Amino acid sequence: SDLGQPAADKKRQVALFCANTDLCRITEDLVFTDPWRVAEANRWTSPQLDATAAAVRTDGPWKRAAQELKLEFLGNAQAMIHGDLHSGSIMVTEAETFAIDPEFAFYGPMGFDIGALIGNLYLAFFAQSGHEARPGERDAYRQWILETAEAVWRLFEQRFRTLWDTAHAGDAFLPALFADG
Repeated sequence: SDLGQPAADKKRQVALFCANTDLCRITEDLVFTDPWRVAEANRWTSPQLDATAAAVRTDGPWKRAAQELKLEFLGNAQAMIHGDLHSGSIMVTEAETFAIDPEFAFYGPMGFDIGALIGNLYLAFFAQSGHEARPGERDAYRQWILETAEAVWRLFEQRFRTLWDTAHAGDAFLPALFADG
């Protein structure tokens, strides 16, 4: 979070990460463009999911909604975000948790990272049946994934609200403007 960060530090970060267009483009294409076209990075189980993949590529309203979200992603520089946050980008030990691969970082919509992480967990949830030798053998793991997604959101929301209420010192919504109610 950049709440309470000195303005000079913010300006240096903006200068560094505003030019990060090549790596930002990878995320942009992967999330907002490639799912709606034939793309080299797309993978699905063929022939079982060929019709589903074709239906996604021809769904005009869904493609339009994705492009509206892409516009929001590109034009809403609210906070420094990781830009490629998923379960493989998070390292956990007994003592600490941290994100790796910061080279994708840029200024974008503050909800993108948490949405990407929770989306990654839900994809893992839905993929489990394809890994089962017997139906239901991964039910406990599926339940753990759902509980983890819920815990991630709950902890994010709690920490965000705490920082917003106690350390809000950004340039927008200055606390002094709202001191009188």
